[in-house]
Amino acid sequence: MLYVLLFIAFGFILVATGIIPKSKADHLKGDSRIPSESSHGNSRNVDNFARDSIKDDATQKTLKITKLEQGLHTAVTDASRAITNTKKLEEKVERLESLVQALSAPTKMTTKELPTESFCGENDACNGRGTCMISRCFCDPGATGSTCSEGSLHQCENIAGLAERLTCWRNPTWGTSKVDVSTWKAALRSELGVWRGMGVGSNDHSDVIKRGFSNYATFLRGSNLGNYAELGCGPFTQTLTSLLSARPDLTFTNITLTDPNLANYVRDVPGAPYITGMLRLSAGSPPPNAWGPVHLITAGAEEPIFNGELDTVLMTNVLEHVQNAYAVLHQLHRALRPGGIVMFSEHWWDDFSYFEQVEENNKLHPVRIRKQLVDFFLSHFEKMYEHIEDRIRQEEGGVRYTGISFIGRKK
Repeated sequence: MLYVLLFIAFGFILVATGIIPKSKADHLKGDSRIPSESSHGNSRNVDNFARDSIKDDATQKTLKITKLEQGLHTAVTDASRAITNTKKLEEKVERLESLVQALSAPTKMTTKELPTESFCGENDACNGRGTCMISRCFCDPGATGSTCSEGSLHQCENIAGLAERLTCWRNPTWGTSKVDVSTWKAALRSELGVWRGMGVGSNDHSDVIKRGFSNYATFLRGSNLGNYAELGCGPFTQTLTSLLSARPDLTFTNITLTDPNLANYVRDVPGAPYITGMLRLSAGSPPPNAWGPVHLITAGAEEPIFNGELDTVLMTNVLEHVQNAYAVLHQLHRALRPGGIVMFSEHWWDDFSYFEQVEENNKLHPVRIRKQLVDFFLSHFEKMYEHIEDRIRQEEGGVRYTGISFIGRKK
């Protein structure tokens, strides 16, 4: 459209300036510069003068045309640049409008729409030579690289001596955070043997747990912990003997308890407080000293039971009993919704030797993590409460370790 207007304007300019004459005769008629025949008496001179005059006029018109062409070329160039700049500006406006629309739209996210939490996620990006934990691969002994694809695996599971085998599994940075399945199953049998036959009144160190969490004073009175689970609940569940013992005012929407030995505890431990499907402070105790019903799941904490639907998770002194601490911590993080609360009580053992322990202690607690693993895991939570203290475990010959009690929100 712009070019058409410029072309029409150019035509008017040519006519207005006389560059396009009606005829040569009309152009020369009445020109005072042409001498009359009477003044010279020579028609040849008149013709010559006319020709010269026409040449001069043609030259002037050519110059005018050249200037007009130059002006028109400049105008067209400027118009093209203006059109290009206008298009670019329109594109920027469209992008900004799209951005404003995206930012102002309400966020919609369901449990199944939760973003992938790590590059390894639920796929085998660690190549079967390591374990994904939240945002990276933790390689098995001998494997190296970001996806554990390099190096030569150590065959720790084939080592006969238990202390030697567990030392083989030990990582200098993360500690012994994973063991072979046969070693783990032997630990489960040992754990069941400790509690088999015990009646009401046992509590599995609940007083230490309560003290570490300052009796759960972080929570306001009457708080509802929502969709709640305890991973690795053991035979007596810290939900009852620690959390609700200190804070009976707390409420829940749902309670789920998980443990790989749970079915065995129901069968072999008469004092297990969840046998009836309710949590009771003492045998036959009526509400308000009873909570439930509770959902019981016999499964290791490594299993992907939950996917972002939990509001609150409790896990206390579990990692030393598991087969794969990396997988347990990954699933604990995965189970919580964004902003969900973790209550985490655990130990780390930076200076530890399996050769200084009796065989039964190594069998019962094969996993011994280091502080760096705890720090990595807790870096994915906003701290609400933390207590750290050095402790001594007398039943293991006075071995020293560090205990941490942490409450935080998932980032």
